[in-house]
Amino acid sequence: MRLNFSLIVFVTFVLASCNQETGLDSGGWTRKILFPEFNWNSVSVINNKTLWVMGSRLNEKDQNLSALYKLLKSYDAGNTWSSIYDNADIWQKGGWNSMQFANSKNGYITGYRTLFKTHDGGSHWDTMYLGDDDFSKVFSLDSLKLFGYGLSGFYRSCDAGRSWQKDDQFNNIKAIDFINESVGFMVGIQGSFKTIDSGKTWTANSTYIADFTKLDFLDEHHAVALINEKHSRDEYPVTYFMITVDGGETWNKYLPLNVALEASSSLLYQSVDKIYLGGVEGVYSSSDHGEKWKLECRGEWIRDIKRVGDHIIAVGNGGLILMK
Repeated sequence: MRLNFSLIVFVTFVLASCNQETGLDSGGWTRKILFPEFNWNSVSVINNKTLWVMGSRLNEKDQNLSALYKLLKSYDAGNTWSSIYDNADIWQKGGWNSMQFANSKNGYITGYRTLFKTHDGGSHWDTMYLGDDDFSKVFSLDSLKLFGYGLSGFYRSCDAGRSWQKDDQFNNIKAIDFINESVGFMVGIQGSFKTIDSGKTWTANSTYIADFTKLDFLDEHHAVALINEKHSRDEYPVTYFMITVDGGETWNKYLPLNVALEASSSLLYQSVDKIYLGGVEGVYSSSDHGEKWKLECRGEWIRDIKRVGDHIIAVGNGGLILMK
């Protein structure tokens, strides 16, 4: 069953005009607060100019809220944004887990057993009910090839999400990243895998490491990741920072002492000499391959960090948007 709906109003504004707080931090970050009642949790970068940000209300149990979720769109690398106001009842169905746009036209939002799809840059959206074929995240390799993944399994689509095929070899995939249209990597509870044929086949890396949670590849050799480890059945899992320089065949593991690290922390491998980590207390950076970290910019729970050309965008709780 599919539902079609249209967005009702686009309101465009300059961030600083409605911020509660703006300014330049000592680390070179521009800090802006936009819609402080929302936690921003996902960024999708189309090109050096076009960005999408997705978030949810701080208190999702309040039945008087006009909308639980919000999308922002920017055409000028984050200087100005368009906020989407629409039928709150539609956007509340299925919940929102993650977002990714393949290009300026095709975008996807995952929810509970639900996939929202747009093929006209966000003006109209279709709702596809997934049923038991449920996944929490979508990675778009191009406008047609998609991967859906999460606790329930690993899925492929070759028709822009209109139909999906499940691959029973994999379960509980946590992250996927491609460095070009052919070479990609994915990680999860079963370890790490590599493809050289656009995801048609995947090969396990020789070193088995379980329970990856996050992944970001700089190139075919350099990547950073997070993993969870439990040293006993009753112990709360500990999150470690991981780095590889040989395409995931071997990994070095660190437990940063000065970083409030969580499994949901975000990662960005900006260059060989610069790594960013979004944590509970703000954005951290490392210039020595993850051995030592410094807090560059404070902010509550940085949930996503992405490259925007030569710049960086990070988003977090309380309407926080950071640019550098």
